[in-house]
Amino acid sequence: MGFIKSFDFQENVMYNKYNDNSNKPHFSLIFYKEEKIMKLIDSCCDGKIRIWNFHSAELMNIIDFYVKINNISLLKNKYIFISCYDYTIRLLNLKDETVEEFEKIDQDIFSLYAIDHYTGRNYLITQGLDKDPIFIYNLEINV
Repeated sequence: MGFIKSFDFQENVMYNKYNDNSNKPHFSLIFYKEEKIMKLIDSCCDGKIRIWNFHSAELMNIIDFYVKINNISLLKNKYIFISCYDYTIRLLNLKDETVEEFEKIDQDIFSLYAIDHYTGRNYLITQGLDKDPIFIYNLEINV
């Protein structure tokens, strides 16, 4: 708890340990490259998203949502969709770190996946628990 480990499976060794000393479990991980820096982004049950330098394990930024986060998904290396325990899906713009509410829903969303489709369209697929329906959003955001 409170840390993430990455491994180099070719060398069979731990590559890095990303430690924030929070002692809270981390739920979702995504990777993205900004300029020449590979970044690791994680969501935590404490309502925070942490942005790490993947290679140096330096904690670069923490964005606090003040509500428990279920899942995150990256779209076009520009946006992160965030499903939260307050029944909202939020959209984080990575460039300026602004956050807006994307959708208010009536259930917890535990599965969230943003798709940059080859046709040029963008979609967000969500699902709650067990037999909850799957929702597909046609994204009309300017990406």
